Amino acid sequence: MKSETERLAALSETVRASTLQRFRCVAPGDEAWRPAPDTLSFVDVVRHLCDADEWLFGMLQGGRHRRPVIVPGEASAGEWEALLANLVETGKRRTNLLRSLSPTQLDRPILDPEVCGPTDWWWLITRANFDHEIHHRGAVQLALRLRYGREIQPRR
Repeated sequence: MKSETERLAALSETVRASTLQRFRCVAPGDEAWRPAPDTLSFVDVVRHLCDADEWLFGMLQGGRHRRPVIVPGEASAGEWEALLANLVETGKRRTNLLRSLSPTQLDRPILDPEVCGPTDWWWLITRANFDHEIHHRGAVQLALRLRYGREIQPRR
């Protein structure tokens, strides 16, 4: 039977792989495309998810960090490849961090005043990071459909 940390690590890998699969469907030149003027572009979302991972790392290391907020247009298409590489790397770091946690650490209390309130590490990881990424992945999937209007295939 897998430990809870192994199960969380496996979920982390699955969530990130699914997210990356969608970003790899963005056609060259469309990285900064957005469905409407005040919405996030593809590159904005990639940057935001990288920032969200860094926030999680800081929280789990005992810091009290403000949740990352990104303004539409804050990221540029020129950052696309570097940000995608960073998203891959932070995904690996997240998975490795989760594998290193003990059951006692998962139950450790933590205060996230902006999202979860008084909670524990397990809920912070699943609710404030995984669920957050899945939410943005859904928006990316919708944006892909709006942009391309068909089934899309990842870039090779």
